[in-house]
Amino acid sequence: MTPLPNLASPGPRRVRVDRARGIAASFAAALLATSAAVLGGCGSRADAGIAAEQARSVPPDQAFLERIPDAPMTVAYSGTRHVLLNYAQAGVPSVLAYDEEVFSDGHGQFAIVPGQVTAPAMNQDQAQLFAILQERRDGFFYRFRDFRIRDWRAFLRNWRVTDSGTQETVAGRSTEVLEIRHLRGGPSWYRAWVDPTTALVMRAEEYDGSNMLLSRVEFLTFTLTPDLQGRPLHGDRNPATAFDPHSDTTGSLGFQVKVPTILPPGYQLERSESLSDGTSTWARLGFGDGVDEIFLLQSPVPSTPPPPGTPPEMDVGPRSVRVFQVGPWTVLQAKFSGMRTIVVGKADQQSLLRMLKSAVG
Repeated sequence: MTPLPNLASPGPRRVRVDRARGIAASFAAALLATSAAVLGGCGSRADAGIAAEQARSVPPDQAFLERIPDAPMTVAYSGTRHVLLNYAQAGVPSVLAYDEEVFSDGHGQFAIVPGQVTAPAMNQDQAQLFAILQERRDGFFYRFRDFRIRDWRAFLRNWRVTDSGTQETVAGRSTEVLEIRHLRGGPSWYRAWVDPTTALVMRAEEYDGSNMLLSRVEFLTFTLTPDLQGRPLHGDRNPATAFDPHSDTTGSLGFQVKVPTILPPGYQLERSESLSDGTSTWARLGFGDGVDEIFLLQSPVPSTPPPPGTPPEMDVGPRSVRVFQVGPWTVLQAKFSGMRTIVVGKADQQSLLRMLKSAVG
């Protein structure tokens, strides 16, 4: 345990940081798996000026960048992708590598079907469980796992694009190779191979600050306007209900949502919705900077013991914050004033801790 001064509201309480090792984030991932109803955010006049200046810096031949946010939902396609994730578990480097099939009808319906796992080695039962979990979470993966420009104006305020000047073919499509870096620096940066015709990202790589590869997602095969008859496509497996986080949510949710007042630079509130994990109602707030996302989830501590099989990572002491990594994502878990709170994002740990403090303090 490491002391963390002043994380809680002023008073005699002492707060500790518990750096969990080797803990699977199944609970957090399950909560994040349902798709979100997006609520638009707006920037300040100063942000608008920065956005306008950045927009003028985007060459005309890169106008396809503006179509990237909508392309996964408006382009009908199918293909096979290979996913590679490098991460550390209990300080030991590990690799997750697998194939998947992806489908979109161009009208907001999609599906990801997990395929063969090439690393780590799995027996038949492990592979079946992996496939079930991946398929249940495909809504989150489709929207938030991979690199994408998710909000054009926020992207212009926070990110810089560098054209490598090269064109490469990925799965039969000619692509522009771009580097995308945060204007303020950041824990990671991206290289993207973008098809200018469809505005789809055909290959994406994420690197940390030391230029070590964190992830790669790339199409191996690709078909434009495929025959999707009979494919079980969907939009939201578990639809969430949007709400106003600045209103009194006690009547609708059963508890008052606490909205953080301090966010990492460049992030803004984009969505707020409620959802159920089968036993509890959770509020989920989504914050974005145009590319990366931070999720904050809140729910009252149950008055009865959790059912058998409840993931152990939520067994956090009342004055502790548990911190662990899931690939490039940092996960914070805490209990304050009878509320369970989870923060998941790619921002640096101290920024996420300040964000958590501003919500629970």
